[in-house]
Amino acid sequence: MHNDDLSQTFIEMIDTRVIVQSGNNPVCIVPNDEFNLKIHQDIPYLTLQDIADQLEARCKGRDFLVDVWEEGGLSGTIYRYNNMDKKWRKHGTTKGFA
Repeated sequence: MHNDDLSQTFIEMIDTRVIVQSGNNPVCIVPNDEFNLKIHQDIPYLTLQDIADQLEARCKGRDFLVDVWEEGGLSGTIYRYNNMDKKWRKHGTTKGFA
């Protein structure tokens, strides 16, 4: 894994928001319970790659962008993925809730 490869980043799927935009379709927030979640020490989670894989299957044949807003108590991280280049990027950070 390269230093810039974020695909295996562990994302707690509790207060996380997954936002999908595809073409001219309205922006859609995908509820966490619509994902096939993994569990570690009673915490639901996915890696960024897991999120991409599940959305690729859901949006077959369409170009789309995904923003994952991971919320922490005092800070948050926003990751962005597009299925054209298949890469995750750190899009921004927040203080407080995103």
